[in-house]
Amino acid sequence: MKRVRELAEAELCPCCGKRPISVSATGLCWRCHYNALCAVHEEEAAKLQGQRELWAARSRLQRRRRATDKAGGDCSDGTGDGSETMDPCTP
Repeated sequence: MKRVRELAEAELCPCCGKRPISVSATGLCWRCHYNALCAVHEEEAAKLQGQRELWAARSRLQRRRRATDKAGGDCSDGTGDGSETMDPCTP
């Protein structure tokens, strides 16, 4: 009976308005608190997935550039020191 009185006098969760506030750190009921935590974790996972996709795209581009350079698409002067003449494609 004591618990029923406590619940009746408790403030309701501002998120759902159904249950009393149970988590003092967030001011939410347990269910809304866990839902908020899930949303934060899902957002972080989506961010990490996006970073993985970005790195994969960069890696594909780098591999494509290397393959093009090996196939003769490179117009450098052939010294290998990274310097180029005014018009590197002209022999």
